[in-house]
Amino acid sequence: MAATRAPRRPDDAIRLLKNAVTKQPNFAIALAFLDLAYALSGQPELGQAYSEKALALSPQSPYIYLYESWRTFGLLELGDYVGTESAAQNALQAYDGWWWTWLHLAAAHAGQGKTDSARDALFMARAKEPQFSLAYYRRSAAIIYKNKGKNVLGLLEPIWPEDLLTTDEGSEK
Repeated sequence: MAATRAPRRPDDAIRLLKNAVTKQPNFAIALAFLDLAYALSGQPELGQAYSEKALALSPQSPYIYLYESWRTFGLLELGDYVGTESAAQNALQAYDGWWWTWLHLAAAHAGQGKTDSARDALFMARAKEPQFSLAYYRRSAAIIYKNKGKNVLGLLEPIWPEDLLTTDEGSEK
C-alpha cells in the first residue's frame, strides 16, 4: 500500500487558524496549533507567542502534552535547545506515548552535547512507535516540514544509533 501524503498547504492552515483565533481569542488548541503551523512552514519565530498564550489559558488542559509537544517543533527550529528540552519534559510528564516528543527531546539533548541522553530518547521513541527509525523520520519530516526536517536531522544523524536506522519489519521501502 502506498503511503498517503498530507496536503502541504501551510499558508491555508495558518490563514484558517488565524481566523479561528480572531473569532475565539481564547481557543487554546487553535492557538497551539497555529504555533505548530508556523514552525512547520519555516516561520517559527511567528508562532511561539501563540503556544505561550495557549498554555497560559489552559494550564490544566488534557491536551497540555500536545501544546508542549507542538511547541518543541518551533523551539527546535529556532535553535532553543534548552527551551525544547523543557517543553518536551513538560509534555512527557503529561503523556509519554508520542514518539515525536521523544524525538524532539533527543534533538534538544544532541544540540546541548548530551549524546547519551539523546540516544536514550531515540530508543524511547522506538519503544513508543515500533516503526520508528531514521528512515521513518525522514519520510515523516519530508511530508510535514517545509525544510524536510533538516535542522533536526542535522542534530541527530551524526549520533543516530545503528540499530535504529531501519525497522526489523522490512517496511523501510
